[in-house]
This record gives sequence, structure tokens and C-alpha cells, in this order.
Amino acid sequence: MKKLILILIMAISTQSAQQISSHIDSLSSLESKIEPLIFDLTVDQNIFNKNNPKGIFPNQSKLDSLSQLLTDIKKEIYDLTHPKPKHQIEFESKRDILIKIYGYSTTLKLLAHETWIGMSNEMAEVSLGKPLRIHKTIYKNHIREQWVYPKSLYLYFTNDTLTSIQCTE
Repeated sequence: MKKLILILIMAISTQSAQQISSHIDSLSSLESKIEPLIFDLTVDQNIFNKNNPKGIFPNQSKLDSLSQLLTDIKKEIYDLTHPKPKHQIEFESKRDILIKIYGYSTTLKLLAHETWIGMSNEMAEVSLGKPLRIHKTIYKNHIREQWVYPKSLYLYFTNDTLTSIQCTE
């Protein structure tokens, strides 16, 4: 059953509203079939426990699996019927990708639009966006760049590492 749910979930991302509704109905149908099974197993467990206070219920793993599956189905139905706003999904995806690349604390700084000496030019672009202009000077052993931003902010890079920040007040 879990494979069926995973297949449904994977298929949903590219489906129309009508197809998504159909998937929700399928999940609801699975939910309605699982709930009575859980109830029956719970009743069996209660009877077993009364007759065998120290015994181990033989179907406990089946009961636990079905309970977890039901919880997963209910969560998936909720997620499908209460979608997140597109901008929230995009922000969360971007944040998660940045965390994988730069780590949690650096990502927080980047999302707060901070700059610091030693950051890479890629980090600066994530933090501040694309500069208005880039002035590049190529030397024998290194490359220097001046990135020009609005409000008289200038970032200076040597070999893709931020070496100085200039801002006019």
C-alpha cells in the first residue's frame, strides 16, 4: 500500500486539478478501508490483553504499520487540500538548497542580505542579487572585479573572494 501512495504522491505534482481530486478520492478510499482494519485489530488487541495480561499481541506490528499508514494518508490528504502559497514553496525550496550548499548559519546571513569580507561572489549574488555592473581587471596572477549596486554600494573581489566593501553615505 505504501508503494501505491508514493506513486500517487509522485504523480500528483504534474497533474491537473481534476486529476488531483481523483487522487484525493483514491487516498480517502484507502483511508476508509484501513480505519476498520485498525479498529478490528485494536478490538482483538484489547481482548487478547484481557485474556493474556503478560502476553505479546501477535498482530502488534500489523497494527502499528496500519496506524502509521493511516496517519500518512491523512497528512497527504491535508497537504493536497490545503496547498501552500507558491511564494512560500519557492522560498522554502531556495532556503533548503542554500542550506545544503552553505550550511544553516551562512544561509541565514544570505537570506538577511548580509555581506562580509571573505564571502564568495556566488554568495554575494545570492545575498544582494545581480549587480548593476561588473568592472573586471585581469592581472597576470589574479582577477579583480568591482561589482556596482544601487545606493552607491561597491563590492571588490579578488579571484572570486570578497576583499573589500565600499559604500557612500
